Amino acid sequence: QMENGMQPYDDHLIVEGTARVNTRLAKCCLPKQGDPIQGYLTQGGAVTVHHQLCRSLRKLNPDRMLSVHWDTSLSKEKEVHSD
Repeated sequence: QMENGMQPYDDHLIVEGTARVNTRLAKCCLPKQGDPIQGYLTQGGAVTVHHQLCRSLRKLNPDRMLSVHWDTSLSKEKEVHSD
């Protein structure tokens, strides 16, 4: 984790319409792989990724919202089955 409490760039995220961009998982809702997500372009040009149901999203400028989704083409972790 970075010192500001946000995660560094996550290779499992794709931001629509951009090349590689700095993405951070929002610490208010901490979306997990597979959750429905929404991106928000920060003043610094990074994209903060929120869970779509995050209350913080409602307070943000809708013009800065970006479509973001999880990259499912990367090697998926093997499922662990416990007996």
